[in-house]
This record gives sequence, C-alpha cells and structure tokens, in this order.
Amino acid sequence: MAVRADLRRAEQAMKDSPVQGVLACMAILGRHPANGPARAMLRAMDGAQRRQVLSSAAALGQAGHWQQALALLQPLSAHHPADPALALAEAQALGHLGLDAQVPARLAAPRRAHPDDPDLMAQEALARFRAGETAQAEALLARAAPLRPGDGRIANNLGLMRQVLGDLAGAEQAFRAAVSGKDRFAGAWLNLAALTDLNQEPALRAALEGDGRDAQRPDMDREMLAFALADTALHRGDLPEAFARLETGNALHRQSHPHDEAALAARVRAMADRLPPGFATQAQPCRVVLIVGMPRSGTTLLERILDAHPMIEGLGEQDTLTAQVPALDSRLAAWTPEALNHLGRTYMAALTAAARGDAPVLVDKMPGNALVAGFALAALPEARVIHIRRDPIACAASIWRMRFSQGNDFAYAMEDIATRSQLTEAMMQHWKAVFPDRIQTTLYEVLTARPEAETRRILTGLGLPADPACLSYSGATGEVRTASAHQVRQPIWRSAPGSWRSLGPHVAPLADLLQEAATAHERACAEALAG
Repeated sequence: MAVRADLRRAEQAMKDSPVQGVLACMAILGRHPANGPARAMLRAMDGAQRRQVLSSAAALGQAGHWQQALALLQPLSAHHPADPALALAEAQALGHLGLDAQVPARLAAPRRAHPDDPDLMAQEALARFRAGETAQAEALLARAAPLRPGDGRIANNLGLMRQVLGDLAGAEQAFRAAVSGKDRFAGAWLNLAALTDLNQEPALRAALEGDGRDAQRPDMDREMLAFALADTALHRGDLPEAFARLETGNALHRQSHPHDEAALAARVRAMADRLPPGFATQAQPCRVVLIVGMPRSGTTLLERILDAHPMIEGLGEQDTLTAQVPALDSRLAAWTPEALNHLGRTYMAALTAAARGDAPVLVDKMPGNALVAGFALAALPEARVIHIRRDPIACAASIWRMRFSQGNDFAYAMEDIATRSQLTEAMMQHWKAVFPDRIQTTLYEVLTARPEAETRRILTGLGLPADPACLSYSGATGEVRTASAHQVRQPIWRSAPGSWRSLGPHVAPLADLLQEAATAHERACAEALAG
C-alpha cells in the first residue's frame, strides 16, 4: 500500500513539476530498484519535461553543486540514454567531479545515435584530454571542426590539443580558424598571439585591436584580449603599450578571482607547523621526484630534460598534493603516521595512474608543491625534491606577463607574486632544514648555461646513472601541457641573471620587493658558473 501511495504522489509531482517528479521516482527506486511504474514514469517524460530537469541541473552546477546535479540527471538519463542533451549535461557534471574516465562510455549511446554531432565529439574530446588521451582528443576535434565551421571554441580546443602534441603549425592553423569564426573566440586570439607575431599581418592585428575595443564583450574575453594585445606590443618592442595592456588584463582577472595571498601564506605556515620534524624518514632508492619552484622558473624545461632519461617518466603537473594536503590538514589537530601513510598511498596511486609507461622513476613538476613538499617527503621515503630557482625579478615579471589557463590566482598582482616568491623561498629553506639529504637545488641560469654538467649533477643526486639522451637535450618531444609548451620544444636558450633590467620602470614594484633576493641570486649564479 505504501508503494502505491508513493507512486500516486510521484504521478502528481510529475504533473506539477518534472524535477519533483524525478526526485519522487528516485526515492521509490532507492527503496525498490525494480519498481516498474516508477521506471515507466521516467521513460515517459517528454522533451519539454526533460528540458526542465536539465535547467535545474544546470543551475545546481553553476552554484557548484555538481554532485547534486549528477544525482538529478542520472536516473533520467538511464531511461533516455541516447538523448544528446542529457548525455552532454551528465558528461559535464562528471568532468567537474574529476570523473572524466567515465565520460566516453556515457557518450557511447548518443554517439551511435548521432555520429556526426560535433557537440558530443567535443565533449568526449575534452574528457579524453583530461584523462591523458590527447591524440584521441585531437582526432575527435579534427572531425568535429568541419562539421561546425565558425565554432571558435571547437577550433581553439583543436589548436590547444595540437600544441600539446607538438604540432605548432597545425595549432596555429586552428587558432586562425577560431579568430575568424563568427564568435572571434577571445581565447584563440591569446593563443595565436603567443605563437606568432601578429604585427607582421596588419589586417589580423587590426582585427585583434578592434575586438579589444569592444566593451560589450564579457570580462573574461576582455581579459584574454588584453593579454593578446600585450603580447603583440611586446613583439614590436612597445613596452609602455604592452604593460598598459597587462595592467588591464591583470586587473580584470583580479576582479573576477579575488585572492588573499597573505592569508594563504599564513595557512601554509600553520600546516607546516603541524608536521613535526620527527616524521623525517630514512631515505629509500628514488622512485618519485618533485620538481618545485615558482611558475616560469624552468620546471618544465628540467622535467623534459629528465624525461629523456630511459629510467624516468615526466608526468607534467599533478595536483594531488596541493589538493590532498590542505584537505587532510583541515581534519587533523596534528599529523600522524596514519595520516601520512594515507597521503603517501593516495599520491603514489595518482602518479601511477598518470604514468603511461613502466619507468621506475616518476616526476611530478607541479611548481606549487614547494609549499607542501615536506609532506611528500615524510609520507614517501622514496621521494626526492629538486628546487629550481631563477632570478626572482625576471621570474616574477614573466609570471605577471602570463595569462594562465587555470589556477595561479596570485599571478595577477605584482605584490602577490613577490609574496609568493618569498613564501616559496621560506618554505623551501624550512623543508631543507628538515630533509637536508633529500632536496637539491639547481639554478635555471646555470642549467641553461651548462646543461650537460648540471644534468649530470642532478642525476647523481637522485642516485641515477647519466644517460646521453638527457645529457644532449635539444628540445622537448612528446606532450607538454604547461604554459612553456612552445619554448621547451626549442633548443635550450641561455638566460642571463639581471635580464629583467631591460624592462626598466615597468617592473619597479617587483624590483623594490625582490631586489635583495635578486642580488643574492646573481651572486649564487656567478659562484656556480665560476666553480
């Protein structure tokens, strides 16, 4: 009798509100999974009713409640597996929850029913890219782009996939298609300006400048266009124009991404205080290498050099530590051996899952791991850390000129960049005091001046033999997903300490805050190169 009453209420709810109807059917099926009438009600929902549920799920997602959105969608999509709109919405929710590996299977039925749907192809491509299947993602987007000519987002993503794979000519072609489409995709302008000098094509530069004057564009578009215009100005040596554009772009980012670097620094120091020095473990043979430092300090270059070694696989930037350490710390009064064991297992599982081969040594080059590196060393006796340092003012200026694809919200104010630089140095000094034999330092300027000798020294510190493949590095091959994707495919370019001085007053705030550190760095470089 109770089930019948529940079914009557579900029928009425479905008439009053499809969302409430779905929730009522979910409740019945939760208690009686094989209930036929409840399943029949879900199967009978028409397109208009399904669109109402989609709208509610989208609202939940926009509010950050992706788990609730997925829970609302799944019972409905289970009974309408080939509905492309439902499949896309569910795939987006899965992506936001980090479940990209489930997306291809979820999209299989609608892909069979709609084999030429570019939206389904593009969504699967995004999931495959996030799951590390870049070649498959590029192939999907290469099919989707001609089916949706003028779609800037699809063309731009195709360009990004090709750039990661090292096909820079193909990437440029896709970015050009994206900026010439009907929406003149702002992100593609940013990517194109980073690859080529638009000053050499007056019509294209004029189009970019025209888009940059469009005050009706969303703030994110205006931000990306400002960075693209800054790149173009830098190409022609117009520093005042470039830095004015950079100030605009950075200010727009700060408006939409509020950030408190001082508060973050306090949290990082408090976390470190809760990790007692007694947790320093006896080192074991190296299996994991963390390359840490500031963004734009050479972490990608060093990872690519090491990746050329047959015993090493570079995994790019893994966010496991920077996510797991604060999450665990927030639940602990103090760190315990059990908590560290859990962290170590979680981190190793993530690295192993990201690996494509069977190299015995895995490299995580997430720069921000500098703030939590000690936790990895305490959790994994087989872990080592390489801290790469670059002239702090040159590094900070490079960060401020960069519009990152995600994260790094400290990077859009000079004061915050300087604070992060100082925090990174302070934390690495702290970790070195606790783990003196498991952290080594390399200077970017020394690595680029004498790469073979410095690489040999680093390998010795890791307990690994030298190998000609990385000692004679001449440019990256394979996938590169960071902001340095273009630069690391070129032969090593030597960077001189103090090169930032050519930027003059435009980086004065950075020079004021970091001058002492920059002077010490120049002295360290001179001593290392003289030795």
